[in-house]
Amino acid sequence: MITDSFDNKSKPFITPGDFYQTAPRNNKVCLVTYSGPLFDYVKAHYELKEELVYKTTGGMFKVYNFDYEGQNLLFYLTYIGATLTSTLMSEISTLTGCHRFVFFGSCGVLNEEKCRGKVIVPNESYRDEGISYHYAPASDYISVRNYARIASFLEDNHIDYVVGRVWTTDAFYMETASKIQKRKEANTLAVEMEVSGVEAVSRYYDIDNYHILFSADSLEDAEWARADMGGDKELELQVSSFLLAAKFALTLLEN
Repeated sequence: MITDSFDNKSKPFITPGDFYQTAPRNNKVCLVTYSGPLFDYVKAHYELKEELVYKTTGGMFKVYNFDYEGQNLLFYLTYIGATLTSTLMSEISTLTGCHRFVFFGSCGVLNEEKCRGKVIVPNESYRDEGISYHYAPASDYISVRNYARIASFLEDNHIDYVVGRVWTTDAFYMETASKIQKRKEANTLAVEMEVSGVEAVSRYYDIDNYHILFSADSLEDAEWARADMGGDKELELQVSSFLLAAKFALTLLEN
């Protein structure tokens, strides 16, 4: 059973450090986007410099750095899904020495009244994906350790937000009506594809992860309220989310 996968009695046979040179741990902060159009926007409006180029089984992968309000931040476009996102994070942490990652992007809303027009801050996630069970003891939910830091930042900057549960799934084409209803009954705000996996892997490797989400499509009603995925409206929200994440990253550099 996948719920029996966590092994804390023996060491991994292969680690990121076996593949890649390990950099000293440092004070860098890395922004992570899931959006290709947002990545193109940042590339067009900021001077991105290559921080890291490394070879994976899928080809060459690049991490960039850029200056924002006098500070240097790391930045890259990740893949969709908990397994790829969290694995990349562990590799990039090994190679750069960065241990603070700020993830930002869209999600599907299960509670319009609480979420619409607000930043969504996950404080725990329902583990409906695979990788977290290899990195943390089995449980229905995993708590998100650093949510209060983001909530405090949003509060200080008078930005509307809501804190609550999310649902992390591997299979967005199998978000069935029955599953959606169960998650709604469990007071779940939104559905996305990375939080629980990233949290579990982060704990294992002593990495700090932060998540800033905004509402895109809605799964609350019987009919799907489709989002403007890839359109101008969604890009506008992605840009706002990026700027918010960058501003938050500056507060992490202060410590």
